[in-house]
Amino acid sequence: MYDTKKGVSPGKHGINNAIKTILCIVVLSLLAIGCVQKESQQLSKEKEAAIADSIQTLAKDVNAAWENLDAESYMSYYSQDASLVYGGSMLSREELKNLVEKYMAGLEESTITMVDSKVNVLDSDAAVISL
Repeated sequence: MYDTKKGVSPGKHGINNAIKTILCIVVLSLLAIGCVQKESQQLSKEKEAAIADSIQTLAKDVNAAWENLDAESYMSYYSQDASLVYGGSMLSREELKNLVEKYMAGLEESTITMVDSKVNVLDSDAAVISL
């Protein structure tokens, strides 16, 4: 940015404008790359339906474990590092398991009915189910 013919520096404003221009180019390039990658990752309707079906099946399996009052099976759907905020306290997976076992021990039966459940597939590895 130094003009050797004139021996003059472009000054503070010239450097700031050059930096701004470079930053704009970098940001626009990143945005363009992100848009292209997102477009290429869009799911087909068939893939989206298959994911939604598998989530619905999973929800039914979890509910069946609860209805069978099978705490071990029910807890198998939770990750090993699962936690839950309950009654204002954070429970570890083990504490949650103990709570579920205690609760189920007090039940004679349990029925869960899913009404108008809907799965919103966000991406190939993310979905939300509304029960």
